Order: sequence, then C-alpha cells, then structure tokens
Amino acid sequence: MKTTKIAGSITVCNERKADIMDEMKSKCVKGALLYTSWGYEQTNIDFFQIVERVSDSFVLIQEIAGKWENEGWSRDKGMPDAGNFTGKPMRKKIQSYGIKIDECRTAYFCQEGKAYHSTSYA
Repeated sequence: MKTTKIAGSITVCNERKADIMDEMKSKCVKGALLYTSWGYEQTNIDFFQIVERVSDSFVLIQEIAGKWENEGWSRDKGMPDAGNFTGKPMRKKIQSYGIKIDECRTAYFCQEGKAYHSTSYA
C-alpha cells in the first residue's frame, strides 16, 4: 500500500516537473531578456539576451549591457539594454529553474520594466 502512495507521488512530481520545463521552454524565444544576480560581499547583476533557439533543449545567448543609474554609495539600479551586445554568443541548456551560465550564475527571465539592484564593496 505504501509503495502505491510513493509511486503515485512520484508520478505527480514528475508531471509537475514536466509542466515547469514546458513553461520554461515556451519562454525561451529569440529576444527574451535574462538576468543573473550573484556575489558574496556585493551583488553583481549581468544581463543576457536569447539570440537563437538552437533546439528544443538549447538556446544561444549573448551578454548585453545594462542601463545603470547610481542610487548612492555603492548602489546602482539597472535595466537590460536589449541588442547592445557585449559578450560572445554561448550555447546553453534550458533547465527547469533557469539557464545556467557558469558555476556562479544562473539566468532568469527579466520582468518587464523592472530595475535590478547591484551593490559594490568599497
């Protein structure tokens, strides 16, 4: 009896994972803007843009500049500057939680009109 409950829970969990993955993949379209927020003593923000959907599981992304405004000592707010490419194209796998850039950064979809806050350490 317990085995059935566990098996049923696993099925529901797997279905939910599939739904999340489908939702993530549907957002991965050319032109979509992404951001990363990372750091220890400071918060670093990087922006990226999807330049091509390579396959069902992969995208080509490229780093873009941000439009930054100083908010005072060691604080800035910025928004992505679409099309202002600063990095080289990178082929990345679409994950259910975002797009992993490297060991420190995972990219998430930007919210329309939202400014992202960064800090720097003296």
